[in-house]
Amino acid sequence: MSNLWARLARLRVDVSPLRDSRDFRLLFWAGTVFYLGGMVSYVALPYQLHQLTGSNFAVGALGIVELAPLVVFGLYGGALADHVDRRLMLVVTGGAQVLLTAAIALSSLGREISGLAGPALGGLLLQWVGHRGHVHGDADRALPCADNHGLPCTGDARTALLG
Repeated sequence: MSNLWARLARLRVDVSPLRDSRDFRLLFWAGTVFYLGGMVSYVALPYQLHQLTGSNFAVGALGIVELAPLVVFGLYGGALADHVDRRLMLVVTGGAQVLLTAAIALSSLGREISGLAGPALGGLLLQWVGHRGHVHGDADRALPCADNHGLPCTGDARTALLG
């Protein structure tokens, strides 16, 4: 049993750079956060695309589209890192990654935000048009649907045209 503990003790990770170097600690934890954020986007984008389209082909095409810039910019990034300040490059690329990931997250919330705005829109319509105009004119049918991302309600248009 002591032989097993001796072998496990040799496999222990040396964390002395984390203790000794403040710059390495900052780089390590920032890299960990950005890596986890990148992995979230690598999972979230295909999932979101499949939920929106239901197409496995579209998810596969997204994988190819994600791979091409990774290869091209990976090769270019190595050469660029040799000629510019590496810290500045990490800060700029990290900031861009944060902004783009936030944009993706906000775009996925569009439907939920529209759903939150629906009751307020209906209340304002009643306030501006009044019950008489709302009941007789069906003015709310001219407003965009919350679940169509701002597009007119096609079901309402068909009902109005075809009866």
